[in-house]
Amino acid sequence: MELLRQLTPESVLIAAAAAAVITFMIIKARALYRAVMNYPAELNFRTRNIKEVMEHCCLLFPMETFIFKGRNYKRGMMIRVTTMSKQTFEGKLIGLNADNVLCVVAKGMIQADILDHITDISELGARS
Repeated sequence: MELLRQLTPESVLIAAAAAAVITFMIIKARALYRAVMNYPAELNFRTRNIKEVMEHCCLLFPMETFIFKGRNYKRGMMIRVTTMSKQTFEGKLIGLNADNVLCVVAKGMIQADILDHITDISELGARS
């Protein structure tokens, strides 16, 4: 009881503030830990069967054919895509979805871009 009498209002306020800061840091650390542990993209992608991933992409991008600037493009074509931001990528066309998002597998990565943001699409070779 004698120790409580020695506490000043300032020391109580400092202790409360320190407790709040420590609690905040623990909550943020737990949230970061959960986010890292639940982030499957990099960890599980390598273990997934590529055929399964491609089938899933075909489900997400179901339109096999589409017309862009008067030319017809079909799933499986090798294409070069140039975007408004002057990025260019080449790969195999997967398809288009209802939101006009185009999907291409390029250099082992899945690229998706909104069709309105694409300035040019050119065919590279025969369908594979």
